[in-house]
Amino acid sequence: MSIDFSRVNFEQFFGWVNASNTTQMKSSSFRGLRAHYTEKSFCKWSDDQLIHVGLFERGRDFIIKETGESVEMKSQLGMFKTGKNCYGDCKSFVLKNYHPSGNGKKDWKKEDLIKTFDYMLLVDTKSMSVGYTTWDKVYECVDDTANEPKSILKKTDYTMIAHEVIPSVKDCDVDRMFSFIEEHI
Repeated sequence: MSIDFSRVNFEQFFGWVNASNTTQMKSSSFRGLRAHYTEKSFCKWSDDQLIHVGLFERGRDFIIKETGESVEMKSQLGMFKTGKNCYGDCKSFVLKNYHPSGNGKKDWKKEDLIKTFDYMLLVDTKSMSVGYTTWDKVYECVDDTANEPKSILKKTDYTMIAHEVIPSVKDCDVDRMFSFIEEHI
């Protein structure tokens, strides 16, 4: 991967993640909004290495300025498992870059998946950790018996970049921002 991770300010990035780690932002109504601003935060703190395209493009969130490669970000609370027999393995995640071959989700086929990214960032919003992997590895690990296209990565399928980052403290949290909006509607 051609992102220079030594230039990424993970403390500031996870400062946003921590500030948005509220019940409201984790609700189904606001999950997309939180994902959008998590992507924006990573882009902002990447030291101008990325262009954020996640709002406008399907199946990729960033373009690496230097190479033009595409990057998708998946974030979950507890992305990296901590159990005795699965320590470091990833929770499964759904791939949305496909065209179903049938009418229902259950009719999808692995060959329907379309490569829309070169790399995937894996963000754990609980342990404040980030890893990355490639499209080829994600595709290889697709569970084609699931009702929808899910990938299940083992700890040997990705590279850990930052582990248990201590987030910077933000002077405002999301609940405070929402209360400000509520006052003005």
